Amino acid sequence: MLKYNELKKQALGSTIVKTVFGTQDFLAIIDGKKFTEQLISCIPYDQDKVALCLDQMTKGLKLHISIMSNLDRKKNINYFHVSIRSENGSRGYKLPDIEGISKLIDIYIEGKHKIDLNLEDVYNAVID
Repeated sequence: MLKYNELKKQALGSTIVKTVFGTQDFLAIIDGKKFTEQLISCIPYDQDKVALCLDQMTKGLKLHISIMSNLDRKKNINYFHVSIRSENGSRGYKLPDIEGISKLIDIYIEGKHKIDLNLEDVYNAVID
């Protein structure tokens, strides 16, 4: 047990520097035009959920995201289920599976990068 405690102290004592994954990095792995087209075609509720997810990732909140998307037959759109645990319990929402979201989820789950994305910045970078 002594070795485990030593390893735990070393892990807590060492600082892991994560590289920042920003707007330009996101645009390098997706088709920006397709992303904006799909985002615009979403209803405002879904657009807000994309912005909320990016904000929560940027704040470093611990999100629980489904591995695979599920089809919403009424809207004919695939969604990922995102939940966050808080003092008031677990709350969740459906995140539309638009261009680049699945890649971003993979990067977030990998945990090697600090996500620094804002939907407005991404949208403006594509439009400019």
